[in-house]
Amino acid sequence: MIAPNGGEVLFVGAPTTISWTATDDVGVTSVDIYVSRDNGATYELIAAGVPNTGNYNWVVTPPASNTDATVVYESFVRIVAHDAGGNTGQDESDAAFAIFDLATPTLVLKFEAEPLSGGVALRWQTSMREVFASIAVERAEHVSGPFSRVDVEQEERNGVFTLVDRSAASGVTYFYRLLGTTQDGQVLTFGPLEADRGRGDPRVRPHVRVAEPDPGPRAHRVHGAAGIAGASQHRGRAGPRGREARGRHLASGPVPGGLERADRCGTGAGGSLFRPLRRGRKGHHPQAGA
Repeated sequence: MIAPNGGEVLFVGAPTTISWTATDDVGVTSVDIYVSRDNGATYELIAAGVPNTGNYNWVVTPPASNTDATVVYESFVRIVAHDAGGNTGQDESDAAFAIFDLATPTLVLKFEAEPLSGGVALRWQTSMREVFASIAVERAEHVSGPFSRVDVEQEERNGVFTLVDRSAASGVTYFYRLLGTTQDGQVLTFGPLEADRGRGDPRVRPHVRVAEPDPGPRAHRVHGAAGIAGASQHRGRAGPRGREARGRHLASGPVPGGLERADRCGTGAGGSLFRPLRRGRKGHHPQAGA
């Protein structure tokens, strides 16, 4: 068993890769893949008769281990290999990993923008810092992209991260989003947040609001819990310092089918906006054979 092999956090609805090695003197014909969600007491079938390629792409299914924002490690994967002679061999994850449901907790507590005379200040705070290996900021001039990385040093104070985008041009509206890379290499997207650079005039009321893109004919809306709070929609204008406006919240995270969820809840009619989600995954090193 190569992966998941203990310590990973897999997100419900997000794709992950199950990896193994299986060899036999007469040849392995197929493998069956199982998952346990109760520390190995019981196992349920994920897929049977899978070719022995060493990899299987699995969109993680519920139920998750967590009931709140606490990560619970009690899941295992088992690989059962079959050869041409009717023999079987099996191996499980060396230690427990977590199956986590983003719909339960709020991962991002704050994501806001403040227009400055020399740029745009972005601030965010997460509720579960241990889940993320890194969080990056991307920017685009249109809500649908293309997005590019804002390569500016981040500052952290009392759990709140700040980045000042001084390359933002005056008079241009930008869309910002957070890309959180988990410890297991999955990439989660939060946002986008819309903001204009300040013009240095205290009488000017700069525009700061959460983007509300047109879902288009291929988007889908469902109701559900938000995965981000503190990024508020505002249809009018913000104050001179770009204070957060109260209103509906927007969030995003992984959902089945490789989509990005943008939940809008709070005042008014809510729902979830699904848009394409890019993902990344770090490689794993072989540790045990099946």
